[in-house]
Amino acid sequence: MPFLARLFVKTSFVFLVIGLFLMILSNKFPSLFPVSIHSITLGWITNMIFGVSFWMFPRVSRENLYGNTKIVFLSFALLNAGNFIRIISEPFIYKEVLKYLFILSLILQFFACLTFSIYIWKRIK
Repeated sequence: MPFLARLFVKTSFVFLVIGLFLMILSNKFPSLFPVSIHSITLGWITNMIFGVSFWMFPRVSRENLYGNTKIVFLSFALLNAGNFIRIISEPFIYKEVLKYLFILSLILQFFACLTFSIYIWKRIK
């Protein structure tokens, strides 16, 4: 398994643990419930999908198995920066400063999905 695939998969489990922990805390603090769901869906599931698809989809060529991995690393960085910013800002979205951080997290997550989709599209044969 290539390094970037392992990075996505290991990070996905970090978000699973965070999401489950936040879900437990949401019994006491209800504003954490949406954060726990987003941590699981955008953190755990999306990282797992990106990592496994990067690893398992058809290779670019025999000489260059995975193509330009810089765009994949960019996607990883954007996705997880967006996820962490979302975890911090979403419970306090009604506060002006954190509302802008929340919007930033959405933009980062969008561009993460866009860059990964552009990368993986070429590998779908």
